[in-house]
Amino acid sequence: MQERGRAPRGADLGRIGRGTGRPIPLHLASRFGGEAVSGDTSRDPLAVLLVEDHPAEVELIGDIARRCAVSVRLQVASDGEEALAQLADIGDSDAPDLVVLDLNLPRMDGRELLERLQADRALRSIPVVVFSSSSAADDVQSAYGAGASFYLVKPRTLADFTAEVERLFEFWSGAVLSPRPELPIAPRRPTLR
Repeated sequence: MQERGRAPRGADLGRIGRGTGRPIPLHLASRFGGEAVSGDTSRDPLAVLLVEDHPAEVELIGDIARRCAVSVRLQVASDGEEALAQLADIGDSDAPDLVVLDLNLPRMDGRELLERLQADRALRSIPVVVFSSSSAADDVQSAYGAGASFYLVKPRTLADFTAEVERLFEFWSGAVLSPRPELPIAPRRPTLR
């Protein structure tokens, strides 16, 4: 019997979720949607909108988020349209700190969602990490061209997948939540006339 939250032994995670069109079951969406998860509670949790259509990957990433060293609040959307609807329903103070996005999604794919986020003044400042099974140069270039902040290829083993997601959350927690240092103002140089 498969342990809950674990991919089957030998599962090729790079092949999972290629725009299957299967919706995330409601019990999974409600399980992760807006729920603060464990981790470092000394500061506000990293608010992440995960846009992923494959339920097994959603559950796996949710489990990783709960065990991660940093505190992560995970919301889930199963495609680009659902992600835009969730983002439209929240205010600036509730906006996610990070969007983690699969490219191969039903209805509205990841590229179109990236373009729509970049076209919206209120949303374009949210960093977007593409987390896709595709390592094709065209996919990487089009994602960056559409506004991705970073591109990660989903590892094929469970151990590597887990480690990559943990590193992703830990890195972005520091990058997003750390106070920005005040930059000194450089003195004006005299102009030569």
